[in-house]
Amino acid sequence: TGLPITPHTDNPYRDPVPTVQLLHCLVAAADGGGETGLVDGFMAARTLRTEHPAAFSLLASTPVQFAYCDATAELRATRPVIGLDPLGRVREVRFNHRSLQPVRLPPREAGPFYAAYRAFASMLTRSELMLTLPLEPGDCLVFDNTRILHARTGFAATGRRHLQGCYA
Repeated sequence: TGLPITPHTDNPYRDPVPTVQLLHCLVAAADGGGETGLVDGFMAARTLRTEHPAAFSLLASTPVQFAYCDATAELRATRPVIGLDPLGRVREVRFNHRSLQPVRLPPREAGPFYAAYRAFASMLTRSELMLTLPLEPGDCLVFDNTRILHARTGFAATGRRHLQGCYA
């Protein structure tokens, strides 16, 4: 599909989640669009902590389940969206709409959690937090999947784009 993809981390349903990620561009979108977006999740989380401390606290303290299932595998991990170290510093971000499972919280807690999640999702799309760049065949991005979220702008339906990914 040529539809845009919002900022996300890969494989949040794995424990441990893959850290080093490589994205190798094999074919670039020929008709324009398809640029890669990169967001520093730690910076976004720090900004959320400053601007919306209650939202940050909810995302850092509420374990949620991420899952992936197909005919041969079922993978699940339960962790907060924002993981902190013992000193309260951001250690990791797990953010992926496609694998987040419905949050099982009492109704009075579910609404505030989803409002916090939406606030963080909005933060991740701020232009001042995102680096957008075109990838050409042969380019390879290497980044920390627990810190850097990646995205893609949309491109024409007649276009073709192929990135090969790898994790370490």
